[in-house]
Amino acid sequence: MLSNAFAQELFTLFFESNKFDLIKTENDKLNNWIAANTSVKIVAIEGYTDEDGSNGFNDTLASKRVNFVFNQVKDKIKIREDFKT
Repeated sequence: MLSNAFAQELFTLFFESNKFDLIKTENDKLNNWIAANTSVKIVAIEGYTDEDGSNGFNDTLASKRVNFVFNQVKDKIKIREDFKT
């Protein structure tokens, strides 16, 4: 029997092609998630891109997406000490 159970939740946002900021509907989705999850701690934020473009461009775009989301949540949601990007 377990006395405590811990779970991780995956939350996904979608970006327009070649963009690192969110359209209004996705930004609203993020803000709603923030409001509903003020007691959680974030362990990681991962950024992805499609296969179009060079590896360098896509790596930079993915990093900008991570930074954009991080800046939206950093003062509103706790970040774990072992946080990763």
